[in-house]
Amino acid sequence: MATWWQAGRHLLGAWRSLAASDNWSPDTTRAVLADAAACARALADLHRAGVRHGDLRPERLVCGLGGRAAAMIVGWASGAFTRRSASGLVAPAYTGGCPLYAAPEVGRALVEGRVPERSEAADVWALAESIRVALGGRPLRIGSGERPWEVVAAGHPRPFAAGTARRLPELAALLARALDPDPRARPSADEIACLLQDAVSHRARAERGEATTRSWHTRVRWAPLRWAV
Repeated sequence: MATWWQAGRHLLGAWRSLAASDNWSPDTTRAVLADAAACARALADLHRAGVRHGDLRPERLVCGLGGRAAAMIVGWASGAFTRRSASGLVAPAYTGGCPLYAAPEVGRALVEGRVPERSEAADVWALAESIRVALGGRPLRIGSGERPWEVVAAGHPRPFAAGTARRLPELAALLARALDPDPRARPSADEIACLLQDAVSHRARAERGEATTRSWHTRVRWAPLRWAV
C-alpha cells in the first residue's frame, strides 16, 4: 500500500533491536523476511500504478513485524502531483532524494550536471539499501569535504552486517542483486516480493518437517519404555 502518511513503526525502529540481537528464533527470521516481502510488494504496487518514488528510505517504509501490514510513504514521488500552478498541478523538481540511499546512476547524473531520472531500478536500489541498513549494515560513509553525489556515483560496495548473511542468506543474496551497480541487472520489486514470500513459505515448510521428524523420533525413543511398563 502506498500512502501520503501512515502511523506505525518504520524499518529502522522495527528492526533496530533485532539487528543487534543474537537471540533470533525461527519465527523472528520468518517475520523479517515477511516484512521485507511486504515492503517490496508495496513498491511493486506503486510501480504498477505508474509511479516512481525517487526518495525511498527506511523512514518511509512502515510495517508491522511479520508482514501484517506495509505502507510506503509516497512523499514527493513522481506522479504524486502536489504543487499548483496556472496550468494545473505539477510535480516538484527532482533533485535525487537522500544521497545515503540513492543509486549510483542518480549520483552520476547529478555529477554530470544532468537531471536524474526517476526509475524503477533506482527505487529497487533504495529499497535494498534501506533494508540492508535497517538490519545493521553500515550506511554509506560520506567524509567531511567529500561531495555527496560523487561518493554515490562511485558505487562503493555495500557490505551486509555479518548477522544478516548468516541468519538470512536468501535475503542477503537477493539484496546483493538489487544493489548491483548496473541498473539493468537488478530484479524488479515484484520479483523481490515473490522470492521473499517463497523464502518465508519454504522456511515454514522446513520447520514443520523438522518438528514432525523430531516428534516421530521422540515417540520411537520412548515407546519401548512405555511398553516395558
